[in-house]
Amino acid sequence: MAQWATIEQVADWVGAPADDRMQQALDAAQRAAEHVRPDLADPTDPGFTDPGADVNLGVIKWAALFYRSRTSPQGFSTYDQFDQQTADYGSAIYEIRQLLGSRKPVAR
Repeated sequence: MAQWATIEQVADWVGAPADDRMQQALDAAQRAAEHVRPDLADPTDPGFTDPGADVNLGVIKWAALFYRSRTSPQGFSTYDQFDQQTADYGSAIYEIRQLLGSRKPVAR
């Protein structure tokens, strides 16, 4: 698994010390981002492309959302699906989707 973001980057973004919950949030964001961008998931794959700063920031922001959702009274009740049709322009999920980019075809 390629490491797109670090726990230190997430802790800096959130403004809190790193802990196990933050690491779980980062791991979940990383895995979710790999589903959105399978072309970037495996650095040993000949088709691997460096994720870049935009994808890295998308993972950091997604991890921060996961981390903060535990203390949010509403959680993610407004985000039923993670797709272009349901993410409102200007929402955090929309911004993350833009940073991650679209799914690129992967030949198997």
